[in-house]
Amino acid sequence: MKFKVFAPIIIFLVIFSGCIYKPPYVINISLNKPLLEAGETFYITMVFNNTGKVAFVKMEDLSEIPDNFIIVQSPQFPKTLKVGESARLVWVFRAPSTPGTYPLKLRFRFIDELNRPWFEHKEFLVTVIEKKNKGGQGKLVMTFNLSSNKVNGGEEVTGFLNLTNLGDAPVKITSVLINPPRGATIISREEAPSAISPKDAEILNFTLKMGYSYFKGYVTVFVGYVENGQYRTDVLSSPIEVLWMPWKVDRETLKEVYGGNYYWIVNPYVVDGYWKEKYNAEIIGDIDSLREYTKGLTEGAISEVDAARNVFNWIKKNYSFGDTTTAVDPILIAQQRKISYDEGQILFVGMMRALNIPSRLVTLYDGSDCTLNAVSEFYSGGKWYVVDFKRDFFGSRAEYMSTPYFPRIYYLFAKGGYKLVAQAPEEVRGHEHVNVGAEYLSEMQDGILGVLKTRTTAYGKIKLDKIISTMQGDERIFALFLLASAPRNELNELLEGADIGEIEKNIKTIYEFYKDVPYPEDFRVYWKVLKEGTK
Repeated sequence: MKFKVFAPIIIFLVIFSGCIYKPPYVINISLNKPLLEAGETFYITMVFNNTGKVAFVKMEDLSEIPDNFIIVQSPQFPKTLKVGESARLVWVFRAPSTPGTYPLKLRFRFIDELNRPWFEHKEFLVTVIEKKNKGGQGKLVMTFNLSSNKVNGGEEVTGFLNLTNLGDAPVKITSVLINPPRGATIISREEAPSAISPKDAEILNFTLKMGYSYFKGYVTVFVGYVENGQYRTDVLSSPIEVLWMPWKVDRETLKEVYGGNYYWIVNPYVVDGYWKEKYNAEIIGDIDSLREYTKGLTEGAISEVDAARNVFNWIKKNYSFGDTTTAVDPILIAQQRKISYDEGQILFVGMMRALNIPSRLVTLYDGSDCTLNAVSEFYSGGKWYVVDFKRDFFGSRAEYMSTPYFPRIYYLFAKGGYKLVAQAPEEVRGHEHVNVGAEYLSEMQDGILGVLKTRTTAYGKIKLDKIISTMQGDERIFALFLLASAPRNELNELLEGADIGEIEKNIKTIYEFYKDVPYPEDFRVYWKVLKEGTK
């Protein structure tokens, strides 16, 4: 009888704590105010203290937030939270315009460096009321704005925080915290006064230097104060858009911004000497002449990704594609009207470098031939993107690894004796390339899982996470490839309609049957097996 009473408690602990033992951390999640006016900004704070014996490396947010709440800002969990360290994470929300009581269901999955999952959940109820006219009520009135809401990367912007006391007694200011956007730094700020006198106002200025990458979001300020004996915290935000156009930037700045990836701008050669010998083609190494072709392609572009998409579309529009490669230098390819897919990839790299954007050609290398499965990469906002003309693909590396044809490429360089390399010619003699397979492998599982979560519903995310958490090693990789190869609607139909145990069992069965078979060119053949076998 006692077992029947305590069994649900044990199951609950297993599901929400990762195991039946005490979690190796202390966590505190708080809501700054449960009663909100329509459209009011509020925030949720999590303080995570690592009290265990290993570091934590990841947090996955599985929360269910009503659609009419606007997420103004989400935090990033540290890449490595070492033992004894703590992290303060803040989510900023804007309440809906419709009054009512709403549940905020917070669910989190933390991963430690041993790849063990730990689950936490918390639920808040917030009540939204109609907005009141605060004029003459004696409350502290705050406004916040920026000197400009649209700036170029690397430029400075000034924030103005106006604190006005309309009441008849002083208001004590306890804290003013500035949360700059990604990549920005605070270079100067004025200290807040200890109090605002009645019928008085203070304007606090601070200056931010924006990062060198495209960003669209908010600058957020948290103001803590004591009014009429009650402690309060208000959140104010102002929108900011940072434009980044490297084709307008000097070389010294580019070197500072891109660091080691600056090499992929200034190298005049796209392919190595093996390509030259194989196709009996000339290599000139003249990137500057391509600037004539890139004129106009940056019109309307405000980031590397915008410019890259313009180049991608321009090449598809102005050239017809075939299978015969006759040129391997971008400027010579540009002068043709019909090009091969490989020539398209080389031309894309050359044109991107002409726009001061890091770009390179990535291929498979079987030990003798390094011209296999050529795709282009370009760098933006701290990550690589992939362009593949043959498959008409343009997207992030994570999205590329989530396509039905990437598993075959993975199989070749991870299990089939091939190498995944980036062409890095300097002397244009023989093979000159660097291995990038390790980069792909280090990003692959988290990248694919992240893409899958953008394709699934809130309920589907929870089931997806539970399925993947039961698997390790090659089986887990196989499962990620299998689910990523599914069309979005079919994936959600399966996750929402089928029993989670049945899905897990069928994935494991398919893996055991095919694990020693070379991966197919299109992984959707395995998805069809799973879909048809799962009811």
